[in-house]
Amino acid sequence: MRKAYYTLDLIEAALLRDHLVQNGVGATLMNKGLVRIPYDGIASEIWIADDAKDDEVRALIRGFLKRRKETPLAAMASWGCQNCREDNPGEFEFCWNCGQAPTGSTGASAA
Repeated sequence: MRKAYYTLDLIEAALLRDHLVQNGVGATLMNKGLVRIPYDGIASEIWIADDAKDDEVRALIRGFLKRRKETPLAAMASWGCQNCREDNPGEFEFCWNCGQAPTGSTGASAA
């Protein structure tokens, strides 16, 4: 395994790891905020499988970060999972509970 990315934002790291995995890249979240970077805080790291293609991984990371930067969190409507009925924040590409991608209309579900 090799380190592909690190961030001071544990939530960003978890979302990025999930994004990579859902796109077929073997990725693991390491340290979960336990590695100290001098003067900057504590970092979480994304490590990828040795057989992952560097160009593909870099493109996935760039796309993920670009989409997060361009879309304000407040503008992302929450959505209800069609499979398990859980509510998910708008920035989630897949259900946090069952891993299902959103289908049909997006928006908060009325339970």
